[in-house]
Amino acid sequence: MTTPPLFVTRGSCVLYVSDMDPRGAQITAWAPGLAGITEVFHADFVGHAYPKHTHDQWSLMLVDRGTIAYDLDHRAHGAAPEIVTLLPPGIAHDGVPVTEAGFRQRILYLDTSVLGEVLIGPAVDSPRFETLCCATASINCTRHSAHTANHSKPKVAWGSSLKD
Repeated sequence: MTTPPLFVTRGSCVLYVSDMDPRGAQITAWAPGLAGITEVFHADFVGHAYPKHTHDQWSLMLVDRGTIAYDLDHRAHGAAPEIVTLLPPGIAHDGVPVTEAGFRQRILYLDTSVLGEVLIGPAVDSPRFETLCCATASINCTRHSAHTANHSKPKVAWGSSLKD
């Protein structure tokens, strides 16, 4: 697999898929200069399908219009407007529009220091953000219970536990 070339927009380098179908595509991408967010990507695609690829970062995706069918580690998934999707770093995935109308998406690429590696396995199983929040709560409640003598009501420390 080759690494996509970089292009400069708004003074920063961002990833770019060079073999895109440009019909009706509208793309805006930039590096926001915020800690933990490496890139912001907004795109409206009609004829584009993402080839299989990986990212070094977490991809937090919102679909504004249309539906995207994708394989994540050889497992079929879908992203639609009512779903917040979190794709893990280093795991191969693709993406194709379900209809000829295409899709519009917004993605925040999050540095791995923001979420760490504890969610990679659960994200491969179910990349829906709300499912991952529940999985994280379960993981953290279990960890907390194992380290406390009072098991009556485990507490979840959301701020620090996501990257442990």
